[in-house]
Order: sequence, then C-alpha cells, then structure tokens
Amino acid sequence: MRLRRWGVGLGALALGCSPEPLPTTPAAPVAVTLPDSPASPTHGLPIVAWRAPWSPPRHVAGDLQSLAEALRGAGTIQATVATRLTAPDRVEPVRVALTQLEPAARWSVAAGAWAERVAGGALPLSRVQGEGAPRYDGASVRPRTPVSTTTLVLDDADVDVQRWRAMPAGAAGSCDALVDTLAVSQEQSLAYLETFLDHVDTVLARRYRAGLLAELDGLQQVLAPYAEPKPPADASPARIRAHACGHAQYERLNAAATCTADACLVGPRIVLQAGARIGMPAPAWAPDDCDAASREVADVLESIAVEAVAQTLPELDPRWVTLADRLGALTEVYDAIEDVCTPRRRRFAPADLDDAAERLARIGRALGSDVLDEAGRWEVRPTTGFVPGMGAVTELAAFSAAEGAAARTARSEARGLRRFMLSRSLCRSGFGDRPLAVVVFTPGAESASFFGYLYEEELFCAGLPLEVASSAATSVSTGPAPAAPASAPPPMPAPPPPRAR
Repeated sequence: MRLRRWGVGLGALALGCSPEPLPTTPAAPVAVTLPDSPASPTHGLPIVAWRAPWSPPRHVAGDLQSLAEALRGAGTIQATVATRLTAPDRVEPVRVALTQLEPAARWSVAAGAWAERVAGGALPLSRVQGEGAPRYDGASVRPRTPVSTTTLVLDDADVDVQRWRAMPAGAAGSCDALVDTLAVSQEQSLAYLETFLDHVDTVLARRYRAGLLAELDGLQQVLAPYAEPKPPADASPARIRAHACGHAQYERLNAAATCTADACLVGPRIVLQAGARIGMPAPAWAPDDCDAASREVADVLESIAVEAVAQTLPELDPRWVTLADRLGALTEVYDAIEDVCTPRRRRFAPADLDDAAERLARIGRALGSDVLDEAGRWEVRPTTGFVPGMGAVTELAAFSAAEGAAARTARSEARGLRRFMLSRSLCRSGFGDRPLAVVVFTPGAESASFFGYLYEEELFCAGLPLEVASSAATSVSTGPAPAAPASAPPPMPAPPPPRAR
C-alpha cells in the first residue's frame, strides 16, 4: 500500500526522468528476532540528595570583601557620599550599609562630591589580576588634601559607560556544587537505565530495518534517477528543484539502508528530553521548498518508523518507562537551574534561597521515589521539534504521565522554581548602568588603600545584609559588561544530552 501511495506522487518528483516502473507484487515480510526485555526495576532513580550549597550568581562591579578589609580596625571613619544618597529616604539605608562594612568603627556621614575629596584625573579601569571579585589598582588615586581620619568617599563613577560595559563581567555566587550534584544524579540514572534504553533502541532498529527491507528495492528504483548530485545540464528550473529534492531523499534512503539489526542512526530511538519520547532525525531538505510529492519517500520512511513504534510501545515494561520519563524530566530541571543561575543584577533574601533549596529537594525526592506503579500512556502523534545533541527531529511518540506521577511533579516543580526565583529576586531594576566609585584613604597615606567600583544594589538592597563574607566566591568572565541587563553570563556546565551513551 505504501508503494502504491508513493507512486501517486512519482510524476511530480521524476519529471522527465522516466524511472523504472514499481514492482506490482508486494515484497515478502522480513523476519524479526527481538531481544529479551530486561528484568523490571525495583527502585527509583539513584538521585543524590540535592542539598549542595548554592547561590544564584549576581553581577558585581567590585570586591566588598577587600573594601571591608581596608576599613578594618579604623576607630573613626569619615564618609563623604553623593548628595543624592543623603536624601531623607536614602540616608538610613546608606548609614546601615556603611556600618556593616566596619561595625566597630564610629561613622560620620556627610554629603559631598568626589572632586571635593579626591584629586582630579581619570578614574582607573585597569584591574588587578587574580582570582575572585574584580579589584582595581588605586595607586594613582590620591586625596585632594591629606586626611587625619580614615576617610571613605562614595559617588557616582565618572567613567565612560560604553567602555565600562565593554569590560569583562564579574559575578559573585555559584551554582557549581548544585550542577555537579545534578550531573552525578544524571550519570548514575543513565547507568541504571542503560540496559532498558539499549533494549528499546535495538527493538526499534530491528523492526524499522525489517520494514525498510520489505520496500527498499522499490524505493531505490524510484530514486535511482537522482543518484547524481547535479541535474542534467539542460534541466529547467522546475526540474532542477525536483532533482535537488530527489537527491536529498536519495541520500536519506542510503543512510537508512545502512541500518543494522542493532543500531540505526536515522531510524526511531528513545529520546530523553523533557520526558520519554520516541524520535528520529528529521530530513535535511535542499531546497527548503520541496513540495509534498517531492517528500513522499521520506513520508514512507516515516510511516515505516511509526509502524515499528506502534508495535513496540505496548511491549515496553511500564516501570522502566516510568523511570525513563523521570530521567527525561531532569532536562527541565537543568533548564530551570540554568535560567536561575544566569548572573544578573539582583539580590535574594536568605529565606527565599532556603525556599528554593526545599523546592529542589522535593524534585529530587520525586525523581528518586520507589513508587514505580504509576499510570501513563504513550501517544503516537508525529510532530517536529528540536533536541539538543540530535538537532531537528520528527517526534513519533511521547509518554504522558498520569496526574500526580513523579515525572509530572518534577517538571511542574522545576517550572515553579524558575518562576519563584524570578519573582523573588530583589533590586533587579531601577539602577543605572553607571557604577558607584569608592575609595578609602588612611591618615598620612599619599594614595588610596582601597579603590574600586560597586553597583548600587550591592550596598543598598531592600534592607538585606551586605554579602561581605561571600563576596570572595566570585568569578570573572569575558563578555559584555555587567551593567548591561543582557550581558553574557559565565558558561554554565552543559545540560545533559537527551541520550548520553
């Protein structure tokens, strides 16, 4: 039946090529020997407890820890801050933030401009090499007049914004420990499911190969006129397009013909992407506007795959399918963590970070649950999509877990975690691109004991305590400047492939 259906579109594809007629007698079916199914699983995925310490990275302009060290031990500190920071609604947050830098000191805060306390000259942007938060060389920054008391000056930085934004971005905080824990969980789970995943791929490959062999001769006859990459020299534009499409299908058929009894790179296989799926690589067409008739050989190959899938799905152990769906759900967890852990200008309250950690723990408990008798069903519905590591795919079937199943819970919790962290991030807007410049002078010194930059939210953010102790856990990455809302973050560890072998 498939060959007769293919023959309907033959004239459009084989315009002027006069291929051999299709065989009129159906090919004999090819016998299929299937491997034994693995024994049913007895426990959930081997998930490592997701309690590793982590903190969503935030963009930083400088090093709070070094600033605090420069002030340590000062009995009295005179602070001169930008006039706008001494407005009635700002003066108290400023006082609280400065006091946290050196709680033992007696602070005196007054309004003033940078130029009143610091000698003229362009502010240095060159950084001190080393690990940790961005630090700057303050040797050229001098007091306008000698100081008799430890003095801190804080004002809007007079720097070229474009040049600032072009500098490498600094980020404090890290999700590395969490991502490492997720990777261990994924690797152990893949090892646990390896036998089942190989079994599914082998069964699909053998059935796909058997269905293909039953029609291969007829399909090869149809595409024989397109074996050459180029059409005849006198071909019309319409025939050139038809030949390009025919040759693309010729190459795809040849790739399918190389399928073995145990593996088929262009045939259906199980894919773990946001759940358990069955997919096959989508055709790569040239040109892109191949019409329906010109694609019909690929449609035949897809129908062979659908038939193999439909025969295989009812035979799969539902317990293994449940675990495969859970492992596929882990990709959504990675997506959520990658989004949450992209450095941005923001802060989080400690209670919200505790809440996020508990949400992650719930996901881990769901995926590792030993309750494997969960309902669900396969839906055979060919559609197109994209899978990292495979590219464009034709999705042939997808597993739909029942309401309350662990994989469904994990996916819902992962999306909820992403929304929660976005909604709870503080001080993520309302500040300009320009950072604050801060300098510390000590009595008798001719140059600054500390010079650097800070984003305003690093100092003043919804009453949150300064993150002085954690500011050393900082990375610096190349890319657009941290002041740009869309600046590029440091690279995250790669999410798990849809199928790691």
